[in-house]
Amino acid sequence: MLAPRDAVNDDLATRIAAHMSDYQNNSFANIDQEHVLKWSRQFNDDQRLVLQETNRILQRTYYNETKVNNFIASVVGQNRVTGNNPRLFWANVSALNIQQDGNSQSYLIEKLSQKIHADYAVNLAINVENEHYIYIDDILFSGNRIYNDITAFITSNEHLNNYRITVMLLGSFTYGHYATRIRIQRFIISQNKNIRIDIKHWTGHSYENRLAWKDRSDIAWPEQETVDLLAQQNNITQIENYPYRVDDGGLFDVFSRERRSQFEFAMLKAGSTIINFCQNPSPVMKPLGYSVFDGYGFGSVVFTYKNCPNNNPLAFWWGNPEEGQRSPLRRWYPLMRRRTYG
Repeated sequence: MLAPRDAVNDDLATRIAAHMSDYQNNSFANIDQEHVLKWSRQFNDDQRLVLQETNRILQRTYYNETKVNNFIASVVGQNRVTGNNPRLFWANVSALNIQQDGNSQSYLIEKLSQKIHADYAVNLAINVENEHYIYIDDILFSGNRIYNDITAFITSNEHLNNYRITVMLLGSFTYGHYATRIRIQRFIISQNKNIRIDIKHWTGHSYENRLAWKDRSDIAWPEQETVDLLAQQNNITQIENYPYRVDDGGLFDVFSRERRSQFEFAMLKAGSTIINFCQNPSPVMKPLGYSVFDGYGFGSVVFTYKNCPNNNPLAFWWGNPEEGQRSPLRRWYPLMRRRTYG
């Protein structure tokens, strides 16, 4: 006998499916109510809460194609970088299409080129020697990809000097933004180059993840009580001297006040279960997302219609129902399957 339908869960699942309706990597399923419900049932008693919080999060941090097009329009028009004459600006710069891992830069450059041509009848130069280069990308997490791309460009163009690189981002995380700028500046100094580096993000699309602001962070950052409970249930190994988030009674931008802690609990528990499915998990594979740092994972809850970052909790993206029956990837059903590099 089938269990009765839950009208609230059904409604939440329909809303979530609508938020992510243009997500491009779920070839294994239609993005509909049943797809979302199938994913959410894996959280058992936390199903309703995970649906509620995911619905809230996607309203705020899912970048559908319309939002991305709005970002491109803001980049192309008058702003602090392009000045009062955007047509002249775009006629005298060169975009860099140099991303070594991923496809986000290529599709954004295509959108950028089309918008510039439509608005100003200018053909955007790409990878042409210039005094001002534009590096565009979607979200800066740790900043490693941007650092690797730009330092490789500088190294492979040793003959170039006295130029400027402006990085234009859909969004960024505060610590990565700061650290990436400092790292690139230090590299430039080590190469005895005169290169100016500026990193800009779309206004209003900065996500807090600095240690000093952990209690108001925009990432999944668990409290000690959450991890203590999971450790008691043998679902997770505690990390010594971890700087846990402390509930200071304040409100959050991304998360809800009343559900955040339990949502982090559910994501930690599911992520730990997923890691246990793997025989030899990578050391950077953490329950709350890939991270090179000690901890429980990066904890991002930012998504784009093109891909789900591996910095997000594993429970959102890990798994593949199209794999063989013996594959561990068949043991978790993803909400947004991730496209890997290659």
